[in-house]
Amino acid sequence: MSIIDYFNVKLEQGLQHKESNLGMIGLIIAWIIEIAVALMFYNFKVAQKVIKFDLERAPKDVVDFAVYWFNEGKDEPGVRKELYNKGWYDKEQQDIIINAVGARVAVHDIQRD
Repeated sequence: MSIIDYFNVKLEQGLQHKESNLGMIGLIIAWIIEIAVALMFYNFKVAQKVIKFDLERAPKDVVDFAVYWFNEGKDEPGVRKELYNKGWYDKEQQDIIINAVGARVAVHDIQRD
């Protein structure tokens, strides 16, 4: 019996729930719901890993420094200028700090909801 035969038999039988048979449409809807839940869980886990990675890459005190300047009303180029003045000359290093600030904001948004 191949996998195609298995799915054909499964679709012919439909979705059995207690004493009722919801048919082929019910089975397909159940499969779609299962896939959607799995994808949402996967996306949540990936977002969690990305946030954790961004926060671990940057020194906490430098991120606090950047957050302070964002709270003072500076935009991203202004914060980059302040980072440059404190010795963070490389654009890639500044990107790491800006990403860590974004990750911290994402954590606050998640905790608030």
